[in-house]
Amino acid sequence: PVGHLAGWKGPSGFSSRTTAEQVVLGDKIEGEGVSGKVAVVTGGNAGVGYETALALALGGAAAVVLACRDPVSGKEAVGRIYAELAARARVRGLDTKGEVESRDLAKTETGSAPDENETANSFVETKPKPEPLVCCLPIDLESFVSVGEFVVALNATLSEFLESTRVDLLIHNAGIMPAPCKTTMDGHERTAQVNFLAPFLLTRLLLPNLQQSPDGPDALNRSKQRHTTTTRVVFVSSAVHRFSYPGGVRFEERDFSETNRSAKTKTKTKKNHDPVKAYGESKLCLVLLARMLAVVFSTSSSAETNCAQTSKNAVHFHSLHPGAVRTKGSERARLQSGGWLGAVVHFLGKPFLKSAQAGAATTVRCCQMSDYESFQKNGGYHVNCELRKPSAHALDVALGRKTVRHAIQETNPYVVGHDCFSAQLRSGKYGF
Repeated sequence: PVGHLAGWKGPSGFSSRTTAEQVVLGDKIEGEGVSGKVAVVTGGNAGVGYETALALALGGAAAVVLACRDPVSGKEAVGRIYAELAARARVRGLDTKGEVESRDLAKTETGSAPDENETANSFVETKPKPEPLVCCLPIDLESFVSVGEFVVALNATLSEFLESTRVDLLIHNAGIMPAPCKTTMDGHERTAQVNFLAPFLLTRLLLPNLQQSPDGPDALNRSKQRHTTTTRVVFVSSAVHRFSYPGGVRFEERDFSETNRSAKTKTKTKKNHDPVKAYGESKLCLVLLARMLAVVFSTSSSAETNCAQTSKNAVHFHSLHPGAVRTKGSERARLQSGGWLGAVVHFLGKPFLKSAQAGAATTVRCCQMSDYESFQKNGGYHVNCELRKPSAHALDVALGRKTVRHAIQETNPYVVGHDCFSAQLRSGKYGF
């Protein structure tokens, strides 16, 4: 707690108070980072998601796609990001102009003539950077059909503007906080679908994009700046994954579809619904998913395990706890789900809360780290930009296999055509 409040730095050089912008601009890695990459951020229109998208754009990403349920809010977020980029560009231009004028004044005072090479370099310094593509596409995680429609729209958008459908960074940020039990149109408990099953389906459908070679048509235009060959899938989980139901994950109790549950049983299950435990369960599934997929895809026939010869199709998976973040939605959820006791705890815990900018730091760190570091930490759980040990349930391989199998079964009807995701799961370790 003292280190958290004081902002003590860990091995990465970052702390609980570090912001996403400080990570993306202060952790420059030669030839790597987020420069020139294409990122998809779910829930990128507000809070931690918005700060994540903004940091990636500031870091030089070629494209940042905000996947949002509310297109109006999403378009407003796109406008704010472009406005911030323009403001930063103006500041850089003024700073550079001042440096050039200072050098010219010094030359004049000493009687020296301006150096031609220096003048040329000054021109290069003031040359504006290419503006990234920032756009918003609608997605409703309460509908599996909407997830599929988003993938179609994403491919069309990337093909039109970047001449490639490759995705370098898939960031599952969107989710709902602890909430009363409700059923989605697909027949699942809402928290489970929005926080886990829909992100699983989106990852499954976008695997061809994530495994697409960086060579070829996408070497043109903006994507020309890409340096790395691995792609990342980042699941924004929570420390609340430690407070799930006994046994970790309740599979049958979360399925409210008419073919699987009787009305009597569904009523009983809804009465037993605990908003905090259900939320923790969904976040536990994300930690399990990152660990399982990291192992499977590093051992499948289409992936390389030798980091020195990383396959062009290598995909790394990370999960993280963003911290207790101070946003309107999180404060409302804490008060509503905790009653008067929750209100007291919320008041006492305010000094430990992070800003949205600090809450996005660990997400950006998982995107920014080098390929080698990402390989070493593949499947890991991150807190305050550092690798941390998750709960015992999150380390349970048997539970992880059952979780992935459950997700495959529930999303199978929404996968059309060849399913390379399942094919690679079968060829990797555990043989799903």
